[in-house]
Amino acid sequence: MTEVYCPNPNCEAPMVLRTARRGPNAGKQFYGCSRYPLCKETRPYDETYASASSEKINFKSKSNFIDDKKVLVFPRMLIARSKLQSFQARFFQTCIVPENLMEKIRNDEINEELLKAFSQWRVDFPLVDGNFLLPEKESHVISVMEKILTRGRITYLSPKLEKNLVSLFNKKQLNNITSDTIRFIISNTNHDCFSHQWFDSNEEKKLFMELLPIFLGNTYKRFVIPKVELSSLVQPGSMLDSLGNQKVDFCIFHPGLDEKIIVEVDGDQNREHKNADNSRDQMLQENGYSVVRIPALEIQNGTGRQLSILQNKISHLQDNIEKQINSEGIDNVKFMIAINITHKIQITILQALQSGCFLSKDPASWTIFSDIEQLGIFSGDESIFLFEKSLLDFFELYKNVCDLYRINLNDGIPAFKLSSDDEKKINNFSINISFLNHKINGAKNFYIQDIYFPHDIAFTTQPTPPP
Repeated sequence: MTEVYCPNPNCEAPMVLRTARRGPNAGKQFYGCSRYPLCKETRPYDETYASASSEKINFKSKSNFIDDKKVLVFPRMLIARSKLQSFQARFFQTCIVPENLMEKIRNDEINEELLKAFSQWRVDFPLVDGNFLLPEKESHVISVMEKILTRGRITYLSPKLEKNLVSLFNKKQLNNITSDTIRFIISNTNHDCFSHQWFDSNEEKKLFMELLPIFLGNTYKRFVIPKVELSSLVQPGSMLDSLGNQKVDFCIFHPGLDEKIIVEVDGDQNREHKNADNSRDQMLQENGYSVVRIPALEIQNGTGRQLSILQNKISHLQDNIEKQINSEGIDNVKFMIAINITHKIQITILQALQSGCFLSKDPASWTIFSDIEQLGIFSGDESIFLFEKSLLDFFELYKNVCDLYRINLNDGIPAFKLSSDDEKKINNFSINISFLNHKINGAKNFYIQDIYFPHDIAFTTQPTPPP
C-alpha cells in the first residue's frame, strides 16, 4: 500500500481516502487531509497509488517522497484487549482546543506527536447484549451525534460550553497555551490506577504493574498498551491472513522515543513456537518496530539481561519530564484538562446510549456518576460545575437531534452525581464514568484512559440517512 502526505507545505499531515457525496464527482474517491477542517487540501484518487508497493516511511519526517510523490499514511484501526473480561475497548483520537491554540496548530507551532499523545484515549466498557438493537431512528440520532462530537481529531468545544468553562477559570483570554502546556499535561497527568487488569500470566502482570513503573515513571500507563493485535501494527499484507487476531504482549510507545518497542514475555510454551515467533519478530522489525523478548524467569527474579536492555532503552524518558510550570501555566493546564474531560464525558455518554445502557426516550431515568473530583485537579465546586455543564450541553444537543428526527422525549433531564457522594441511588440505567478506574457496584462502569499510539487512529461512524 502506498502512503501519501498532504501536499500543503504548512501541513504535510497524513491524507485519508474519502468518497464525494455530492456535486459532479459524487460517488468518486479522493484523498482529503486528515486535519480537515483545519486543512482542506484534496488530491484526486489515482489508481496507481492503490497498486503501488508498500514503502517504509519515517512518519515523523516531513520529506518522504516516492518518485516525487508524497506518500499517504493511512490511519490504523487500533484493536487491543479490554482491561477486563466481558468488557470491550474502543479507541479514539479526538481532542478539544481553544481557538488561539488552533491557530498555532495551523501554523505548525505545536509538535505533531505531542498532539497525537494529547488526543488519543480509550474507553473500556461492558460488552453489549447480543440481542440489543437500537430502533432505526434512535440509531440515526446516535450516528449524527457521533459525527458531531468526533468531527475532527482536533476540534472546538461548543461555544456555550466553552464560555461556561472560561468563566469557571476566570480566563478572559487564553493566549499562552503552548507546546509546553501540552507536554506538561502528557508528562504529569496519569489518571489510571487500575490494579485488576486482565493478563495471561503472573509474569505479564508483574512486568506491567511493578517493573514498568520503575523504568518509565508514574505516568507509564499512557505509553504502554497491552495486547495489541498485529493487524493494528503492520501494513496490510498476505502474511497477516495466516496470523488471525494474534496479539503482542506489550507496546511501548512514547513521543520522545525514537524506537517503537514491542515487548514479548517468553514462557516455556514459547520454546515450542520458536520459528513462528521468529517470523513474527521479523515482520514487526520490517515494519519499524524493535522487539525485546524477556524470559519469564527474569521477570520473576526482577533482574536479567533482557530486562536491562529494555530499561536502558526507556528509562531516560523520566529525565525529560516537564516538572515545573508557572502559576499562569497551571491555569492553562487546568483549562485544557477541563475542556477535554467534558469532551470525553460526552462521547462516553453517547457510547452508553449506543450500548443500550439508557432508555433513549426517557433521559430523566438516566443517572450518571463520575470521579473527576478525585483527580486532584479541580475543587469540589469546580468538579460539580464542570460535570453539570458537560451533561447539560450534551442533553441539549441530544434533544435537538431527536427533534430533527421527530423523536419525542419524555420530560426531565438526566441526574448526575460525583462518585464520592455518600447517597448513591443506583438503578438499571446508571453508569459510572471513571478516570481513575473506580468501580461502582450496580452501575455500568466506563473506564477512560489516555494513551499514545504512533499512528493516527482510524475511527468509523455509522452511515447517517437524512432526517
